[in-house]
Amino acid sequence: EEVPAPPRPGDEFFRGAEGEARLGGPSQLRQVVKDRGKRPPRVLVLCTGNLCRSPLAGAILERMARERGVPVEIRTRGLMAVEGEPPPLETLRAAREAGLDLSGHRGRRLETEDLEWADRVLVMEPWQKETVEGMKAGKAPVQGLWEWAPGRPGEIPDPYMEDAGAHGRTVRLLEQALAAWWEGGGPGQ
Repeated sequence: EEVPAPPRPGDEFFRGAEGEARLGGPSQLRQVVKDRGKRPPRVLVLCTGNLCRSPLAGAILERMARERGVPVEIRTRGLMAVEGEPPPLETLRAAREAGLDLSGHRGRRLETEDLEWADRVLVMEPWQKETVEGMKAGKAPVQGLWEWAPGRPGEIPDPYMEDAGAHGRTVRLLEQALAAWWEGGGPGQ
């Protein structure tokens, strides 16, 4: 009996130990949905406070999925979120200018259950990746979204407490990084 080779970074799809479908590459969500056959892939987007970057990224990702006709379940959370806090006005304005609606968003703190729910976790800064990986909850790969941003800046800068221009730049950077992530332009490809 031939034993299949283990998945490698960049593989688009593989089955987990229990036969459950898993995301293995940086994109190709359409293929994962097709291969999984059970449910859409689940993407958890994290930042610090769940007020600026992760809700913006989640809304951008929802729009991308809708435009491509690919069902995706998305949650956004913050590692240090204050439950129920609304986004800053600058974030709401930047979202509105980008055609996104965050008016109903409220901050949510990351729970272990969120990590167990996710097939893929996207974070904004290296310390967030280390923190989530250190929690040892869930089996989802944790990826730094900055790795798909133009110039690989080392993080997606937090615009919290910054001016409107910083929020607009964050939206544009997230749009570019998520487009590259979606299309498979991950590290080393």
